[in-house]
Amino acid sequence: MINLNKFAEKFSERLEDLIRDKDMDNKTFAREVGVPESCISYFINSLRMPTITTLVKIADYFNCSTDYVLGITENTNSSFKVCPPFSERLQYLIEFYKYPSPKSFRKDLNLSKSRFNEWLKGTRVPSLDNIIKISEGLECSVDFVLGREN
Repeated sequence: MINLNKFAEKFSERLEDLIRDKDMDNKTFAREVGVPESCISYFINSLRMPTITTLVKIADYFNCSTDYVLGITENTNSSFKVCPPFSERLQYLIEFYKYPSPKSFRKDLNLSKSRFNEWLKGTRVPSLDNIIKISEGLECSVDFVLGREN
C-alpha cells in the first residue's frame, strides 16, 4: 500500500498556496467545492487526504492537474476532461497497456483481488492510495489513470 503521509505534506502546502492565491479563506473555498470546512482544515493540517471525488473537485476548481495539487508535478496543465466512471477507465487502462487480462493487470500492480473486482463492476471506486499505486506502477500521471487527460 502507498504511504499517503509522504503526499500529505506536499498536498497540504499546495492546497494552502492555491487557496491563498485566490484570496479566499478555507470556509469560502469549502463552500465553493462543496465539502465541509472541517475537511479543508484536515487537508491543510496534513491530517487527512481527500477522496478521489474531492481531489478532482479541487483540481477542477483551480483548473490544474490532480498531480499538481498532490505535489507530484510542477506542471499545472489546464485542459482536462470530465472523469469517466472508473470501471470504464480501468478497462481502458488494461487495454491501453496491453495486458492480456484484468487478472494480469491486477497481479502486476499487486492490487487487492476483491477491491479490484469491485472497481471492474463499478460498485466501488479506488482510494487515493490505490490510484497513486496504479499511476506509479504504470509510470503515468494520476490524471491519466482517472481519465482526465489523454
